[in-house]
Amino acid sequence: MNRVSQFSSFIKNQFAPLGTAELETLLNSLPQAAVIINNNTNRIYLANSKATELTAYTRSELTEVDYRSLFQVIKAEPDIEEGQIEPAKYPSPVELIKRGGSKSIVQVTFSPLGDANKFSLISFELDEQYRLLREEEERYHALWDHLNELSRALLSPNLDESLNSLLQTSLALTGACSLSIYQANSQNPSLQRITLTGSDPAFPDEISGQDFAHLQSPMIWVRGRRAIINLHRLAHASNITYMASAPIGEANAFIGLLIALGENSIPSPNLIPQLTFLATQVNTIIQGHALNTQLKQDIQDYMTKVLTNSAIFNSMEDGVIILSPDLIVNSLNPSAEICLGYATEEVAGQRIENVLIGGEDLKAAFQVVQNELRIGSIGSLKLFRRNGEYFQANLRIIPIINENQVNSIIILFHDLSEQEEYRLKNQQLEQRALLGEVTASFAHEVKNPINNIFTGLQLLAINLPKDDPNQQNIARLEEDCERLTSLVKSSLTFVRPMEYKLEAIQLGQLISNLLERWRSRLVKLNIKYQVQADKTVPTIDGDYRALEQVFTNLINNAIEAMDTNGGMLSVKIRQISEDENQAHVEVSISDTGPGIPAELREKIFEPFFTTKQGGTGLGLAIVKRIVTAHRGSIYVNSILGGTNFVVQFPYTTSL
Repeated sequence: MNRVSQFSSFIKNQFAPLGTAELETLLNSLPQAAVIINNNTNRIYLANSKATELTAYTRSELTEVDYRSLFQVIKAEPDIEEGQIEPAKYPSPVELIKRGGSKSIVQVTFSPLGDANKFSLISFELDEQYRLLREEEERYHALWDHLNELSRALLSPNLDESLNSLLQTSLALTGACSLSIYQANSQNPSLQRITLTGSDPAFPDEISGQDFAHLQSPMIWVRGRRAIINLHRLAHASNITYMASAPIGEANAFIGLLIALGENSIPSPNLIPQLTFLATQVNTIIQGHALNTQLKQDIQDYMTKVLTNSAIFNSMEDGVIILSPDLIVNSLNPSAEICLGYATEEVAGQRIENVLIGGEDLKAAFQVVQNELRIGSIGSLKLFRRNGEYFQANLRIIPIINENQVNSIIILFHDLSEQEEYRLKNQQLEQRALLGEVTASFAHEVKNPINNIFTGLQLLAINLPKDDPNQQNIARLEEDCERLTSLVKSSLTFVRPMEYKLEAIQLGQLISNLLERWRSRLVKLNIKYQVQADKTVPTIDGDYRALEQVFTNLINNAIEAMDTNGGMLSVKIRQISEDENQAHVEVSISDTGPGIPAELREKIFEPFFTTKQGGTGLGLAIVKRIVTAHRGSIYVNSILGGTNFVVQFPYTTSL
């Protein structure tokens, strides 16, 4: 029987006759901390000196304390209220809550005193084994917490955040005061610090290649040992008690170094294994982010290629049909859809012979491509549209081969209809050019004989009497000669420069007169117009009929651009002065039509270029020739939703 049990048995029988002084003496004789409690009030009646030491309360303070506030059951039984100690299963470990709130694990024994069961004895002492067990459990849980933090660091999408999170967790895991990651530089033998966590004991941002050569395996240096490398000497000078390092990367392919520093502490016996593990995690993070970055770049490059191929596929003028290896239609590009009259959704899944119908049997060409794995070409052949119309086309069949297997088949066909139209137009242009040359030559050759005939008729008329009946015949012949002369001049207008009769012209008045003539047509087409002309705009030297032709052409083009939906025709006339030697009158003619595509703007002033059905392509070419002849300039600005022609003429010299 231990002393507590003996004390309890004795007090139980002798409790009533004993006084307070005797009870205190007996309590102090116990080797454990002990208190006597009043079961009715739950307050401490007496406490020995051991109890005051463990609880940090004085004896007088303890007599005011409810004993239940001192003890907290670590794991309560199902029917035991937490914080209440019952006289069952002795001794049992509980938490002792000291003055100030700190806690200790103690073993508690509970014994009733006296027959009346009014008082009880509680003895308690530190439970060292349980404390060690609890500390081990806390370390175990802390380890798992650290591992969870490391796992989260591995999943972070940002490299810097991932490394900083790993090092923050590693500080608590290793007990170091500072952790740094140094990374190798392919262009420099030294290592650069990329991340630091913890205190900064003035360690370098760069490690020389010579020091790194000595740190190719996990290593620890402790104050008192010989300093081998410059880093050890620096650590010794910085009052660092230990420096541990582990290389990052695979053997013979290290990419960096993980360094742990300690101040006023000794290294953990597990520090080297911990650093080796953490260096592996750092390598995983760095390599993972490098692979992730490369993967993102590869995906971006792939998407760029896909978008590029899609843009080419959708913008090609040639028709493109993509087939599966068994000649099933997968898709058509817009040109093929327009040319054949089918939408991709309508023909996807159909066999090609039901979509691409030609005047020749195409099966043989497809079989050659499938069997011989080479490109097949068919010259000009007839292909039929959905509506039954046919057109001439060139056809190519291209197999897409991977590992000697056909993955897909691409059909390219070029509609020769436009090419035939271009050929006919070129032929017409050549004929027109030839006709122009013949006309010029003919006019030149005919002009002199007509003049000679006209002169001869005049001589005849002079030599004959006025009342001679042949005078009437001579007069008719003279009129015919004048008409032929006018026809010759009109023909030469298109093959040689015109001769302009210059006069002072007010452009605002000229354009207003033109628009007044167009008023009825503008109203009919729901086109509104406005003319804004500065009052100070000077006149210019020009040929009235030629300039009238210029603005008639430009206004007519603007009206035709808006003849479907109507719109606004705006004319602005102003004078501009770049300097004393360069002053112009500027006329701006704007419409709200569909605009002119960028690729066509450079060609619109070329002879015989036109986008109008039935157009000659000479209108703007003549406009530019007339403007240039007046020492002026013309250019066009066009965006989606409008076109603006700007014409500039120099001031008249009469001012």
